[in-house]
Amino acid sequence: MNDVDFDYDKCRDDIFEQGEFVVALDIPKIQANALCMALTSKSETYDFDWQYTAGRVCIRQLKRRKPVKDKT
Repeated sequence: MNDVDFDYDKCRDDIFEQGEFVVALDIPKIQANALCMALTSKSETYDFDWQYTAGRVCIRQLKRRKPVKDKT
């Protein structure tokens, strides 16, 4: 995930719909964005994003799909 495909105001649809709940935090959205970007950049297997639920930031994770290998 990089700044180009990171929406600071909306959870990525695939993470929102298929991702697993990780933790609920009482932090501002600017910190949630920074945390998710840091977690995603450090992880080799998961992408992270967040959404608000009941006034709390809820971090979600979604396992990355393995890249398709070129058979040529």
